[in-house]
Amino acid sequence: MTLKVHIKGDNLRCDMLITDYDNVSYSPDSHSIQLYTPTGEVSGSAETSPTDNDPGQGDFSQEFTIPADAVSGNWRIRWITTTGGADHSEDVWFEVKQ
Repeated sequence: MTLKVHIKGDNLRCDMLITDYDNVSYSPDSHSIQLYTPTGEVSGSAETSPTDNDPGQGDFSQEFTIPADAVSGNWRIRWITTTGGADHSEDVWFEVKQ
């Protein structure tokens, strides 16, 4: 797996296509999108209103800014969606360098 590399203060965009088990895209009831440090600590507040790039088609994006005091290492974004009371999560990993 190749991680995208970012530096402190960079802006990054996380794109997510939400699909069911039959690969049919849909819009979930809710989102919780959180940035985590290499040690697993939460960084900032969870985002709950991503950009809906194509309404009704499950195509969403969320922008983040890497903190200016970020430590180097492998960071992650955990994107949790809820539909009909069931949660699904997806992790997106990226590297932060000085």
